[in-house]
Amino acid sequence: EHDFLRRKSVLEVLRKGTYEPYYTLLLAESLKHPQVLNGFLKAIELNIPLPKERIYEVFPEDRNKDKEKTNIPDITIVSPSGRWVLVIENKVKSPVDRKEDQTQLERYFHCIESKKEYTGYDKYYVLLSYTDNRKFLKDSDPWKYCDYQQLFRSILECGYRDKLTEEL
Repeated sequence: EHDFLRRKSVLEVLRKGTYEPYYTLLLAESLKHPQVLNGFLKAIELNIPLPKERIYEVFPEDRNKDKEKTNIPDITIVSPSGRWVLVIENKVKSPVDRKEDQTQLERYFHCIESKKEYTGYDKYYVLLSYTDNRKFLKDSDPWKYCDYQQLFRSILECGYRDKLTEEL
């Protein structure tokens, strides 16, 4: 049923199989499909109601190059009509970084919480990680944890398939 799982991905052929920015861009593009986003949200038990048509925009980190790099999450999904924002920090083979006395997750949280355009929005935060990065989350954190196994399972179960989702 899933023959594509037995072949090498383009990233593996290019020897970029652990290159985080590529996975981030592929994931961001895949999440533009409501079926994929709904499957992902269901897998991590985030209840953000989405209609069948897309009412949100997906912004991968590279679309924001003009902003200060230290405060830009890997993927930001915004729905002005639904009044919510979803932040995804993607980690493939690296830990959550720490500068001075704050982790990346803390910096991203404070950045999103302080943006005037998100005032009154529901805000959701997800740490997506290929290697186990749970140790960077505290019980009091607003961040939910998702590993790549959950992500892959959600994509397989959502029923949407195209070349990009097969490359993840």
